[in-house]
Amino acid sequence: MSKVEQKRSIIISPFCILHYNDPATSTFFGFINYPTRIQTHTGKELLECTESPPQYGNWKITGSFYAFSPMIRPIPTGLKLINAKKLGKDPWGTENVKYAYDPFDIQNDAVSFMTWTQQVPATVPLYLHITPTQTSYPSFDPKPPCDPTGWTQDKLSPIYVLVNPLTHPSKVDSNLHKLPEWKMDINNRPIFRFRGSDNRCIPDVNGVTIEKCFLMTDEDILHINDHFGPITLLTRLKLAKNKAEKKRYIGRFFRKLPPYAIMIGVSLFILSLIACIIILSN
Repeated sequence: MSKVEQKRSIIISPFCILHYNDPATSTFFGFINYPTRIQTHTGKELLECTESPPQYGNWKITGSFYAFSPMIRPIPTGLKLINAKKLGKDPWGTENVKYAYDPFDIQNDAVSFMTWTQQVPATVPLYLHITPTQTSYPSFDPKPPCDPTGWTQDKLSPIYVLVNPLTHPSKVDSNLHKLPEWKMDINNRPIFRFRGSDNRCIPDVNGVTIEKCFLMTDEDILHINDHFGPITLLTRLKLAKNKAEKKRYIGRFFRKLPPYAIMIGVSLFILSLIACIIILSN
């Protein structure tokens, strides 16, 4: 995988998964958190998952994922606004993870992002366990970290997210296909690309930037950008239907014309053709 200089995208950014596990006391908390903004040795800013300060407890970073900014409006087709509500008190974990039905419901006491709730190629499932104390425990592991008695799965679980294949423990996506080998920037961060599919943006290593994909798929109901991604069977049927209706309309129009109108039209066409031949011959 090649490394290139890449301007940091404000649309896609990393999010951090932290766990507070104490098997001795059967204490398990999970936390989805924003990354920390740090400065590299070159002076550029970088979003990085960092350990929590000791005063917040024995939290450990156990993973990270990439998701879309919650500020994008309108929300692109296929993506959902997710609010991971914070407990707001010690031990500062995630209380619950909810799908926001109101597209402007970005809560101050939550970590908000947009991602898929349905299976999408090149993404991995993020499971939302519910602990016996009824708090959320996000994890890439489909199994709880201890005896599953009292544990359940959130009805939203799993959600589907982008990951860095260099650091993610699994090497396959949600369809059990090998994770894409994304190009990497100089900080070893994946440069995600997308293609259009049924008016949605789907991850694809041979695609375009997310900004261009959003632009080309925005309200492209008639698939004007038919060269951008595959056209689904349903879209092909709609296009074929529209084409057939246009042909029938033209046919009905000429059938309703009286014979003399058609004869006049044909005569004018022939006279125009003869006039053109005479002009060109001179």
